[in-house]
Amino acid sequence: MMKAYDRVEWDLLQDYLLRLGFHPMWVQWTMQCITTQSSCVKFNGQHLQYFHPSRGLRQGDPLSPYLFILMANLLSVLINNAISMETLKGIRLNRWCPSLSHLFFADDAIFFLDGTVRECQNLSNILHQYCVATGQAINRNKSGLFFRESLSC
Repeated sequence: MMKAYDRVEWDLLQDYLLRLGFHPMWVQWTMQCITTQSSCVKFNGQHLQYFHPSRGLRQGDPLSPYLFILMANLLSVLINNAISMETLKGIRLNRWCPSLSHLFFADDAIFFLDGTVRECQNLSNILHQYCVATGQAINRNKSGLFFRESLSC
């Protein structure tokens, strides 16, 4: 994701925390911590006027990584729903293990697909849906695709 912390939409975060079952008072306190921040930029040695952001999480705030992980969980839910509806398959490392469809680490993600055009389009649609809903954007400069040749036995 591109500038992942800066793009978190506050309204969606609040709604999602409530939907996950967090107590409304805790959600209210958390949102106060996020929405009451102000920032200032230093330019040519002088501080410019303070401003109040309308979205995003502060990097360095101890709460921010946990809130971001909860928002990334929304993408995981969308992918798991696609697996359940069989629009995505993921891969199997052997016949006894569950399928592996994705791994997340902070704002990085790895997706494991069958590699068909249809499955790639389905993942693209899920990512688009997630980005529109959350305000996130894919960093295409740091993204890549890798395919392996099919093994025929």
